Amino acid sequence: MLPSKAGISVADIAAGTYAYSGILLALLRREGATLEGSMLEALGEWMGFPLYYTLYGGDELKRSGARLDSAVRVRSSALCIRVG
Repeated sequence: MLPSKAGISVADIAAGTYAYSGILLALLRREGATLEGSMLEALGEWMGFPLYYTLYGGDELKRSGARLDSAVRVRSSALCIRVG
């Protein structure tokens, strides 16, 4: 079997996006908050569009593999949150 390139971890990205939104909301409200996140629930939310597109759009979405036409490559990124 030939080695293949693994795809991106969509569940990690989805859960991280929702966690980031929750952190920003807690900072905006300026109160303590308990954040809970589920990778499965975040991924289920993201898969809603392909499901609805397939059910009500008439055509199945074509598989794109590891190719992402809408993605932009970033060399480095940093996140710094300072409170107080």
